[in-house]
Formats: sequence, C-alpha cells, structure tokens
Amino acid sequence: MNRQNAVFPILGLILVLVGIVAFGVLRSPPEGIFRSPIGLAGLFYWLDDQNIPVRSRLTNHIVRSDSVGLLVVPVHDTALNAPRPVPQTPMEQIQSETEYDLSRNLLIAKANRVPTMIILPKWRAGMRRLGIAHPDLLVGPKGPASVLSALGLTASISQNTKQFDTFDGPDNLSAQIYLPQTFQASQDKCTPMIGTANAMVLARCTLNTSQISDKTEHQRVQSSVLILSDPDLISNHGLHLGDNALIVSQILRAQLQQLAPEGKDIPPRSVWIDYGTRVGLVSGQNFGAERERTWTDIMQYFRLPFAAVWLGSAVCLGLFMWRSAWRAAPIQKETSKTSLRRGASLMAQARLMRNSGRNGALVADYTRARLTVCATALFGPQRAHSGGDRAVILDFTERNRPKFSNPLRTLLTEIDHLSDTIPAAHAARIIRDLDRLMKDILHDA
Repeated sequence: MNRQNAVFPILGLILVLVGIVAFGVLRSPPEGIFRSPIGLAGLFYWLDDQNIPVRSRLTNHIVRSDSVGLLVVPVHDTALNAPRPVPQTPMEQIQSETEYDLSRNLLIAKANRVPTMIILPKWRAGMRRLGIAHPDLLVGPKGPASVLSALGLTASISQNTKQFDTFDGPDNLSAQIYLPQTFQASQDKCTPMIGTANAMVLARCTLNTSQISDKTEHQRVQSSVLILSDPDLISNHGLHLGDNALIVSQILRAQLQQLAPEGKDIPPRSVWIDYGTRVGLVSGQNFGAERERTWTDIMQYFRLPFAAVWLGSAVCLGLFMWRSAWRAAPIQKETSKTSLRRGASLMAQARLMRNSGRNGALVADYTRARLTVCATALFGPQRAHSGGDRAVILDFTERNRPKFSNPLRTLLTEIDHLSDTIPAAHAARIIRDLDRLMKDILHDA
C-alpha cells in the first residue's frame, strides 16, 4: 500500500475516534440525561422563551446562592446513600433504576441553602437508552418512596396504569401525564399544588431538618421544598402535553416573583436546573474564598469533557509521531566496524590490482559490481545477489530500453574478451562507456 492510498484509512480512523469521543461526551450523565426524553433541556428553552431567567448546572461548579430563585434538582437514584450497582449486561443497563449516585445529605443541604424543587425518579435507564415509554420501564414504587423517606416524609407512591390522566392546575389549566406517578402524605406535611391530597403531583412539603445544626437564613425563614412526584410534568417527554408548559411557567414565575423586590416585574434571580453531585452553593460573601485544595479538585480535569480533550490530544500526538517516523524513516545507524573492514579490504584489493597491471580483471570486477547496483535500483535488493544480474538487465533493456540493448551487449562482450594487460587508458574508456550506459538505462536519458 503506497502512502497516498494510506491517507484514506488514516482519515477514517480519525473520524471513528472523533465519533467515539463525541458519543461518549454527549451520552454520558448528566449531559446525555439532560437532552434525553427524561431530561429537562426542553424546560430550559421553554423558560428562556418565556423570559424567565433560567440557567443549568451540569457540572459541579460553584454557584452563588443569592443568584438562585429556585433550584430544580432531578433525582435519578432510588437508593440514596447506597453505591450505584454497575450494570454488567445490556438487560441490567436497561433495568437499572439509578443513573448516578446522590445522597440524602446532598438534597437536604441544597434545600437548606436555597428554595428547591426535588423531582422524584420515575423511569428506569431503559427509557433514556431506548427512547420508549413503557409500563415495564417504570421504577418500582419503593424507589420514590425511599427518597421521600430519606427526606423525612412518610408517604405512599401510586402509579396509575391508565395511559393518560389529567390533573387540575392553576387558572383552570389541566396537566396531562402519561402513566402518572403520584404520592400521598399527611396534610400537615404537604400541601398539594397540582393534584389532590390523595394524589399529589406537585406539593409543597416541610422537610425534617432536626438533624441540621448550621441552618441558614433561608432555612430559618422557610423549611419547605417543592416535591414533584412525576417528572413528566416538566421533562422533555411530557412538557408539551396538555397545559403542562403553561402550568410550569406560571408556577415558576410566581416562585421567582415572591423573591423579586417590590415594584419590579423582572425577578432578580434565576431558575437553576441542577444535575450536580455536590452542593456547590455558597453565599455572596464566601464566593471565591480560598479553600484547601485536594486531589479531587485535580481529578476533575481528567473527567469528561476534559478526558475527551486529553484523549484527542494523545491520539493526535500518536498520529503525529507515527507519521513523522514514517515519512522521515528511522535514524540511520553509524557504519559498523564490519562495513569499515570490508571497505578497506576492497580498496586494498583494487590498489593491488592496479599495481599489478591487471586492468582487464579490474574492469571485469567493476562491471559485475555495476550490474549488481543497477539491478538493485531496478528490481530491489532481492535481486542484488541472485547471480543473474547481467541476464536480468539485458532482458530488461531489450523490453524497455531497446535502443541501449545492442550497445550494452557489444560492450559486455568486449569486456568478456579483455586481457589482463590492457592499457589504463583503454580500461578508463570502457568504464566511462559502461557508466554512461547504466545511467541511460536507469533514467532513460
């Protein structure tokens, strides 16, 4: 395979590697979840279109708490504080109820700092991977109930087997949800905002904060969170159904308006869609404050998407080094002692032949060496010592350089019949004629 033909496989390999890296970046949580049917990318663009300030936190970067009007936290973990079991087979990947690990303390800490909406899990990982909503892909009722229990709420989860169901919202609007998931809790703990007391879709609930010793000003004023039992009210899969989008925009706008300065229509804070696995919320006075650095901070630069950058750089460096070595070839080694000894031996032999006056033998040896060099240049090193260099070159000349065929045969015949005692001038003339013929045959001059 020549070098020009090798370009296309190399380009194909680069494209495949780029595709693998891009697929890994786009499909890895939380980026892949954010844009999947169970994600909230549609909510982000809808609120932005409605002139409601909205931002997303798909990594663990720091956020000022005074910039958060409402923190929307999707929960894709049915066993808080338990490590995520790694799926081993495709079926286990589809049936998995946990996309990434969260903890009770994380949710409590976020709700402790800013107004928060916690979204309970509903779909298994197969919903995201297959893009199909099916009753078999619903998580078990124990999963969402365990999340509520970890938050200090004793509640029961109901999963309706109907295809679609409607729920009353504000201003006579109706929310429509496929295979709705609702919950029921004591009235002194939760107040329904969408649904009824026996089947709440969205409710404001009071968390159990008795274990929190460092309560913030927000927690002292308001110890409640919004609990959304069915994520399809606001997810990419269900936001467009019924009046879901209008209901969500009204509720979130009202939530922000409560925090707006009196007399101003534009809320000063934003809705944050938060997929972070760390709290990352600091007050304005502590924002940017120095803290002790750990190895975890450094390892962040080796996770996606930075890992894709390092991988791409390594691939480019490898291709660069390989291509450079291929074009420039390996570094030539120094001449070995054996080659030096052989060169010295040949020079000594030639000198002895000249001094002895055997010019004819010297011309014959030179002719054999010259034919070997010509055969190597024409047919490669495999023919260099085959012993048939003369016949091969004569045959090649007859077929490809016919105008040089007869002069070469004549000259070689003359060399075969030379005596050892020819004059030096005669030998020099024959060598000149042989060199000119060899150059003409090689270059067709």
